[in-house]
Amino acid sequence: MSPRVRATNAAVLSDPLACAVDLGLPLDDPSVEELPVPLRRLLSQSWQRRAKSELEVGFAFEALSARAQQLGVDPAVCTLLRRASAQERTHSLICRAMAERYGARRIDDPDLSGFALPEFGEPEPRLEFTLHLTGLCCVNETLASAWIHACVAASRTRLGLAANRAHLREEIEHARIGWAHLASCMRDEQLLAGLRRRLPELLRVNVRQWLDPALYVDGPGLSEHGVLGSVESRRTILAAVDELVLPGFAHLGIDVPPLDWQH
Repeated sequence: MSPRVRATNAAVLSDPLACAVDLGLPLDDPSVEELPVPLRRLLSQSWQRRAKSELEVGFAFEALSARAQQLGVDPAVCTLLRRASAQERTHSLICRAMAERYGARRIDDPDLSGFALPEFGEPEPRLEFTLHLTGLCCVNETLASAWIHACVAASRTRLGLAANRAHLREEIEHARIGWAHLASCMRDEQLLAGLRRRLPELLRVNVRQWLDPALYVDGPGLSEHGVLGSVESRRTILAAVDELVLPGFAHLGIDVPPLDWQH
């Protein structure tokens, strides 16, 4: 079993404002000032949470890239994982810039001192790696893609639309890394047996996290700024599970029994 990998704040983070300007985000969008201050604070909180989440995902991709190299995984996959790590760090900077714009204050670097990759406890390293990649890419990045797509569709402001679009294409690419890896494992019956054994609980844990209403903010007009509320987020996630995630596994011959996302 691989040693438990923990994050530190040692990574050098760039300036979020400079990153946003470089990407052409319209930070001067006057719709921000048109919002009441309490709603701006809610949006700032949402983007700040996303900044931390994106950085955690970036760390996870970096750690999995190292494991992929150790396991002799296709070098192309290792390259994609490293690139995904860098892209997620950029996403985190975008989110921080958005939090600062709506909050009208500087946002500190996200604290990752308590973050660690989960360990599945599988003695076979390739199965452990595959479970990580399945949860991160096939499940979480697929759901993230659907959620951000819905945020894009709901956006009615230049800034909200641009920020979400800056995330979307790369999130879809990150999801594809996991699906491509699983497709390459179709002849490994032992690995597939282990995946089928662990997949229901992996799905249950990850989907429940996405359904936690504490992840979202609610208020009039927030969706127009590209941030979905809890009810629409729940609807979007459940639809993505039924229409994207479960059919993706079924396409690969991995059927998942009916699951209760509440218990």
